[in-house]
Amino acid sequence: MPAEQFETVDVLLPGVGETLNQDVAAHWQASESLTAQIYLGQLGQEEVMLHLSGLTADQRRLLTERPVIVDAGWAHHVIDGYGVRIPGILVTPRGTVIAVCQQRVGSLADGGHATNVLVTRSEDGGRTWSRQEVLFAEAGINTFLGPILADRYTNDVFVTFWKLPQAEGNGLGYFAPYAEMGGGFWMVRSSDEGQSWSEPYFVRPAPNADGWVAWVNNSSRGVQLARGPRAGRHVIAAFLFKAGEEGQAPGVRGGLVYSDDHGETWQAGAVLPAGSDELILEETEDGGIYVNYRKNRPYYNGLRWFARSSDSGESFDAHGQHEEQITPCCHAGLVRYSSTDDGGENVLLFSNPRGPSRRNLTVRLSRDDGRTWPVSRTVTSDLAGYSDLAVLPDKTILCIWEGGTQRYHEKISAARFNLDWVLAGDG
Repeated sequence: MPAEQFETVDVLLPGVGETLNQDVAAHWQASESLTAQIYLGQLGQEEVMLHLSGLTADQRRLLTERPVIVDAGWAHHVIDGYGVRIPGILVTPRGTVIAVCQQRVGSLADGGHATNVLVTRSEDGGRTWSRQEVLFAEAGINTFLGPILADRYTNDVFVTFWKLPQAEGNGLGYFAPYAEMGGGFWMVRSSDEGQSWSEPYFVRPAPNADGWVAWVNNSSRGVQLARGPRAGRHVIAAFLFKAGEEGQAPGVRGGLVYSDDHGETWQAGAVLPAGSDELILEETEDGGIYVNYRKNRPYYNGLRWFARSSDSGESFDAHGQHEEQITPCCHAGLVRYSSTDDGGENVLLFSNPRGPSRRNLTVRLSRDDGRTWPVSRTVTSDLAGYSDLAVLPDKTILCIWEGGTQRYHEKISAARFNLDWVLAGDG
């Protein structure tokens, strides 16, 4: 019987200056959650009262004895130096491993501070990694990292992102004005396996037939179709916006954009239901596209959702949820391990924290293009958040994730393992 193989390696570590340091100094540690109600003065005064429910006696004493700072949603988790979040990984057609993430400066919140794009690469299958490099940074800008993709015909690798002013905070209110400006996103290209990168260039997808405007979604791996009349098409995760539509942020959904000319021009495509956000995708053996995605509150119900496209990403014709994919509100990873086209089995792999909360990162296996996920194996029982997956030419599986013991985003690490390790299962 083949031996199970599993090993971990740190990849992108938080640091200060040029000194890598896994133990970033955090000025705040989460304690307990409370319920709050905002009251506005009605007698001519301009005060705002924040009423906290469920306080213990000790908590009341803390609030009277210590200074209180009100966090409006994007100043929390203040840290020394920077932290890293939102990892993505791919294996190029020539076998180089490239990983990317966000570099969040001074805070690990989603917005309201400088956020840059970092990149690292491995030429030995993920055993060792190059020193992280800043791929993109701009003063006053919060850079939201989008999908990464590789072209098997040109051997080019692309990293995508979009950006908004730091002053916009968490950014949800910026979606509508950004769409009014036409949406769009930036790309950088490497033609030498990630050793050097082009200057950023801007692309604006054409709206789809229903008028949805598009730009890129959070970090995941894009797919280049191998089957059917649209073989060669790139399909990547997107945010789509249409005024008046329902969504967690009004008008905003997850969906797809695609390119038929090796990433030069892009077209908005299929749109997911209300509440959809970050998504992952893979081509199915019948030439379709399987999309797996999160729903955010108030649409969140503790499960992952899916959609399927039979027209190469231009629309969706099947929808549902996965009862076995229990999840917190979190991004996930997805990759094809093998295909009957290559003489192997039809195997997809999926990764996400199964909870409770963001912990217990788990890899699941499907042999029917994502319809069922009967096999699972825990990568780590520690805290864990966003993750991504890739497969090397020798069929070693790579999983990259943000994790830690005190916080789920203390560092970004990777694991190398084989299919036998997954098949052994633990749940």
